Amino acid sequence: MTTAWHAMTDRANARAGDWVAIHGTGGIGPSALLLAKMLGAQVVVVDIVEEKLT
Repeated sequence: MTTAWHAMTDRANARAGDWVAIHGTGGIGPSALLLAKMLGAQVVVVDIVEEKLT
């Protein structure tokens, strides 16, 4: 969760209304998804394994 928090707030400076693309649904991806949504961002998640996206 701390890695995702650092990525969303310190690196990307994600805010409400921003678009965020998350590459991968491994360990950090779901945390980044939740944090980005909490910050009010629009989120797109991409993964090469289609089953992980449903």
